[in-house]
Amino acid sequence: MRPMIAAFCLAASLPACATLNPVTALRLSRLDPLTADPAAIAARLTLPDGLGGRPGSAVLTLSASRQDTGEAFQHAYSLEEGGTVWRLSPTDIRSLRAAQAEAARWRAEAPDESSGALSLSLGGCAIGAGPDPEATVSADLSLDGGVRYAPLIRGLSLADIAGAASPGAVLPACPSPEGQRPR
Repeated sequence: MRPMIAAFCLAASLPACATLNPVTALRLSRLDPLTADPAAIAARLTLPDGLGGRPGSAVLTLSASRQDTGEAFQHAYSLEEGGTVWRLSPTDIRSLRAAQAEAARWRAEAPDESSGALSLSLGGCAIGAGPDPEATVSADLSLDGGVRYAPLIRGLSLADIAGAASPGAVLPACPSPEGQRPR
């Protein structure tokens, strides 16, 4: 199987994505995302003041394709928030394990014809007046239950994210201050 590609996306009205940190890419290339325990996957996001995550919008997506047969899948798993760390629900852990098994079977049957991608996305929303456009976002990924984190994104400015989205994209307001995560 060709290497998995990982990305982080922050969606306002339309998604904007950044590719994986090169150091993390090297680390992840040594790991097998098809055998990583889904229960041990954790994402940690550092958002600037004025930027929140829309409820239910933190999503981990695993996609895979097989060129020789035309088979492909894309499975999205909502992450549950616990402070600044997001994890898969028990139901999604079981579902991701099944998707990993399917992709692993493809890799075993046709290693040069199989490829996949792992991505993390979060739908943003404005808290109060919203964030400073020059503020930055950081994201880390752990495959060991949160013991060690590898940087996915470091210092990606909201202006760069907005530039990758459609011109004029508007960041929606967060539902309510009491529903926001603790800072």
